[in-house]
Amino acid sequence: MKWIILSLIAIYANNAFAQISSLQIEGTTPDLYITHTVAAKETLYGISKAFNISVNHLSTYNKLHTDAKVSIGQDLRIPLNKTNFSQDGNKESNQLLIPIYYTIQPKEGLYRISVNHNKVSVESLKLWNKLSSDIINTGSSLIVGYLKTKQDQWPIKPVNTTINSVSNSEINTSTSKNTPTPIPESSNNQPDHTPIQPATTPSTKNIVLMGGFFEDAYTNTTLNSTNLQSTTGEAATFKSTSGWQDKKYYVLMNNIAPGTFIKIANPINGTYVCAKVLGSLPDMKENSGLIVRLSNAAAMVLGINDTDKATVQITYQP
Repeated sequence: MKWIILSLIAIYANNAFAQISSLQIEGTTPDLYITHTVAAKETLYGISKAFNISVNHLSTYNKLHTDAKVSIGQDLRIPLNKTNFSQDGNKESNQLLIPIYYTIQPKEGLYRISVNHNKVSVESLKLWNKLSSDIINTGSSLIVGYLKTKQDQWPIKPVNTTINSVSNSEINTSTSKNTPTPIPESSNNQPDHTPIQPATTPSTKNIVLMGGFFEDAYTNTTLNSTNLQSTTGEAATFKSTSGWQDKKYYVLMNNIAPGTFIKIANPINGTYVCAKVLGSLPDMKENSGLIVRLSNAAAMVLGINDTDKATVQITYQP
C-alpha cells in the first residue's frame, strides 16, 4: 500500500516547473551548468525539452541511462552549451531568453567572473546588470547569460510579450513567486536588460547541517517578519533520494505556495529541519487528515519513523 501511495504522489502532485527558483549558474568554463531539483510528474525527457538539450546529453552528463526514472527531490545538473546558453542576446522568433544569475564570491571582480563564464565581455555584464562602474558587491547576483529555450517547450509562459507592457512592479511580482521570468521582446528582438532579483539561494559550499541546506533561505525569508504563521498537525513521509547527503529537504503541503521555505519541528524531541515546498498534497484518501508529507531523509532527522504518522509543528512566512 505504501508504494501505491508514493506512486500516486508522483503522478498527481503539482508540476515542478511552476516553482522553479531563478536560474543559478555553477561551475566554470568549460563546465557550466544549472542544478535542477526534480519534483512530481517530471521525467528526463521533459526536463531535457524544457532546458533545450538532448535527453542523451542530459543523462550522460548525470551518469544515468536515458530511460532512467528520476525521483522527487533528486538534483540534476543541466549542462550549458551553445544550444541552450546565450551570451550574445541573439535568438530566433520562437525562442525565449531567461536570465541566468551568478552569486558574486569574495574578492571577485568583473574580469574574473568574465573569464570563468566563457570570457563574456565585461561590457555585456555591465549592460545586462545596469552597472555604471566596475564596483560589485560580494553576495549580490549578476546576470552572466541567458537560458535559450523554445517558447513551446518552456512550461512557464510569459504573461506579457512586449517590453512596453511590462512594468517594474510586474517583474517584481513575477519573481516573488520564485518563477524565472523569460525576458520580454523589444522591437529589435534584443533582450531587455532589466535585472530581475532572484530568490535567495544558499551556496552549495556552505551547507548548514543542523536545519539542513535551506535553513539560511528560511531565515532570510522570515527575518524581521511580523506575521509568521504556525500550524500543528499530522505528518507522513514520501521516498526521496535528496537530503541524505546534501541535507536538502522537501515537502508536499496544501495552501502554501510552491517554493516557500518552511520550518518543521518535532515537539516531542525538539529537533527541526527547514524544507522547501514542492507542491500540494494529492487529493486522495491516504492524505486525509495530513498537513504535510516530508521526505524520508527529513523524517529521519526529526526522529520520525517513515512508516508512521507523527505530530509536527510548521512555521512559515505566508
